[in-house]
Formats: sequence, structure tokens, C-alpha cells
Amino acid sequence: ERMAARVITPLAMGPPALFAAIRPWRVVLSACHIRGNVGFAVSDPYMFAARPLEVLVDVDDAPEAVTGVAREHGAGALYLGLALTSDSLDVEESTLAREQLLRTLAEAESSGSGWSPMPYCAQKLTSDLSDAQLSAAHDPEIWEHVVEYLPALSRATYGQWIRPGGADNSHSATDAEGSALPPPPEAVHAAAALNQLLWDHCEGWRNSFG
Repeated sequence: ERMAARVITPLAMGPPALFAAIRPWRVVLSACHIRGNVGFAVSDPYMFAARPLEVLVDVDDAPEAVTGVAREHGAGALYLGLALTSDSLDVEESTLAREQLLRTLAEAESSGSGWSPMPYCAQKLTSDLSDAQLSAAHDPEIWEHVVEYLPALSRATYGQWIRPGGADNSHSATDAEGSALPPPPEAVHAAAALNQLLWDHCEGWRNSFG
């Protein structure tokens, strides 16, 4: 993580500075790396809740994906959160995965290719899957975009439909019968991490909008 910080430190911020740096009506993009794949989520412009995106890429392709997804959704900042921990994913694995993602972004910036740097935060917030489920029960509006997928995150079969041959950022969001498919599990983790950040640092902002 020190290597990444050395390259992109000027853009590294704590949460208060990050939210202060975002222009009005911009959103926060969240990226979460799990076992070689990176999923994404975005906040709404009011910094109230996050929703997972139907995008999944290999970690080596993350710099270009961050740039493209940020441009598509009008993101003004990037959050690199930790995946929710569970029986199948521990804190150490999640932390190491994020450090790899940071290094990948740093190397892309150092080489002058791959991504357009933006303000980012990599705060060491960790959350257990059961804690997220409890929060979702208490604050269903904040978690409405991910609550139905949280129970499935601990099941290995949850992500099999999305990458039988690896990450694919061009997958369809429907199956062969036209039924809606769940978002990539990595995207649900990204949304859960961003929800935690929004609640911890922006709770009450929505009241300013009536």
C-alpha cells in the first residue's frame, strides 16, 4: 500500500476531505477487488445510498474500467472499500486484495496510461456480513439496492453465473429466459462498503434536501 500511496498520495483523502472535494451533483464510485475481479457501485448525488453496477473486470483492467465507469456515471471521487467479511472471506484477504488494486492503479498512473486519477479514499473500514445485514434491517432505505443479495454473499454459487470463464464486463443482466440476474457479488460488496462510508460520514445530509 506504501507503493501506491507514494504515487497517488496528492489525491488520497480522508472521508471529510473527499466529500468536500466533490462538486454538486457528482457521485462517489466504489470499487471492490475480490480474488482477481473488481466490482463497482455508485452513490446517488445526495450521498444517501449506493447501488451495485452490472460491471465486472479483471483487476489488471481496473484502471481503464475506473475511468470509463466514472465518466459514465459522473463520479467525482473514488472509494476503495474492503469487502464484507464472512466465513469465506476474511479481513486479511480483503485488505491484501485492496492493496493489490491500489498498486494496479498506481502503476497505471506512473506509466501515464490506463486511468484518469481522481480524489480517492481507502479508509480501513471493515464490516462483517452479519453486521451489514443488521444495518440493512434497521435502515432499509439506505440498503434497498443490495439487501436482497446480502444473504447470498457467503454462498459460492452466487457468482457462478457471471464468470464461468472469468470476469466479463460485457455480460447481460438477464439469463436465457429473460429473467433478471443478480449483480456481481463484487459489486454488492462495493455497494455495502460505500453504504457504510455514507452512513458514517454523511448521515443526515439527506435532511438538507427536504
